[in-house]
Amino acid sequence: MAWPKVLFGVPKRDPGASDVYAVAARHRQRLLEGEAKAVREIQRAYRIAERGMRRRLAEVQAQVERATANGELVSRAWLERQERWAALLAAVNRESARFAGKALGTATRRQRESALAGRADSEELVRATSVRSSFRSLPKAAFEDLVGSFSDGSPLTGLFEDVASGAAKVAQEVWFDGLAAGENPRKIGRRLNERLGQALQGRGVLIARTESIRVYTTAQQRNYSANKDVVEASIIVSALDARTCPMCVAQHGQVLQHGESFHRHPGCRCTLRPKVKYFETKVETGEEWLRRQPADVAREKLGKARYELWRDGRIGLSDIYVETMHPKWGPGLRMRPIDSVLDRAGKPG
Repeated sequence: MAWPKVLFGVPKRDPGASDVYAVAARHRQRLLEGEAKAVREIQRAYRIAERGMRRRLAEVQAQVERATANGELVSRAWLERQERWAALLAAVNRESARFAGKALGTATRRQRESALAGRADSEELVRATSVRSSFRSLPKAAFEDLVGSFSDGSPLTGLFEDVASGAAKVAQEVWFDGLAAGENPRKIGRRLNERLGQALQGRGVLIARTESIRVYTTAQQRNYSANKDVVEASIIVSALDARTCPMCVAQHGQVLQHGESFHRHPGCRCTLRPKVKYFETKVETGEEWLRRQPADVAREKLGKARYELWRDGRIGLSDIYVETMHPKWGPGLRMRPIDSVLDRAGKPG
């Protein structure tokens, strides 16, 4: 189906909350603009890395084609003996490491911007409620530990090092599988370009997006928690657009108490708004929002099987996902397998 530019379901709003929603919308737009800039930088870095690998890839392709034409048996062992193959792997290692360094720089800078934005935006959101209060914004130093880290506080550097170190493995896997299947070397080369693009550029973009938003919302939570006399809790706010996954729809409108973990998935774009004392406003939940959408919108979000169970009232949106806690990556979300959803609906798998 064709999604409208603005979904039918912008959240229902209490008139008293109009300023808060307007401010939150402006903050989200600014976040997306910063994200888009970071994505362009990472894409540009990958194009440079890709050029550095293409010549070596072309040399391997030509060598394999000549050997095949001469009746040689081109196998994994044969390829591993070739200098041009070693040169390709060296180029992949070199260029992927260079790309990872540039992407790390972009992601770290974006984290720093996001931490400061989360600090400033959380204060502005509270003031937009028109509640006269002495909101105290934490000093910048209180957010310095967020920069260069990911969910468990480990260095972001290690995450990008993993991205770079996996590139040569991708090259070997694609070539060895292609040779075993008797594929044309040009076809193998095209698939290698695609896989490296996913492993480097795609992964780099996902990390930068995920970690910048995570830092932003963590900064929000810290500022809100430092002002418990004014802010009672945080409320999860999803984009509610065509890109919003069903887990984020399900979380929209949920209240997070101070100190409670914010569970999210890679690429999550959910942010937070304050639940301010003496400022009562009805927050529409994702469940309520989805009930107001046309059936084809809800069906596309949930998939046919989940949609039918949800439509019939046999499950709620909270039944479609599981909150996780990884020892390294921290709080997360994953979709329940359909068999598990069926069990929760009381229907035999």
